[in-house]
Amino acid sequence: MVASTATRWFDHEGDILRYVFFHSIALASLVGLYVTMQAYVWPFTLMVVR
Repeated sequence: MVASTATRWFDHEGDILRYVFFHSIALASLVGLYVTMQAYVWPFTLMVVR
């Protein structure tokens, strides 16, 4: 993993993944919600370039 190499925290890849896993799920959910709103909710559909 890049984070373990960048921080020189070798053999702790599982710990790093455990720390960032829920943040990654939350961010992916927010991006999915934003994209869905751009597809279906009126004020957000105006941001889509056609």
